[in-house]
Amino acid sequence: MFPIVLDTKTIHFILIGNGPLIEKRRAQLAEYGAVHLKLFHSMPEIEELKKAHIVYVADLPLPQAEEIAAACRDLGVLVNVEDVMHLCDFHTPSVIRRGDLLLSVSTGGKSPGLAKRLREYLSHLFGPE
Repeated sequence: MFPIVLDTKTIHFILIGNGPLIEKRRAQLAEYGAVHLKLFHSMPEIEELKKAHIVYVADLPLPQAEEIAAACRDLGVLVNVEDVMHLCDFHTPSVIRRGDLLLSVSTGGKSPGLAKRLREYLSHLFGPE
């Protein structure tokens, strides 16, 4: 894995799913300034996928998620299927933001619970500002 920070204002995101995980991801991306953001409840047309830089998939049955991940890879679009590591091209780290300071914790998707606990610990060390 290679850590990277992206300008969300320039990235075209597609979110595919219908449930709490995809809604949480939508809210998170909006909070970080994503302006090119489309939500679909199931597999969109290939023409829509071609417009994306990054696709997040959540709250879908595994066969449907696998189909979407394969289509994204065929198009060269980065894809993350929540909680299905072998279908992810990348993982989103646990984040602490204090103004311009951005701290991230990642376990490469292997232990999200540990990453969350580390984030909570660090957030106490750095306080609210």
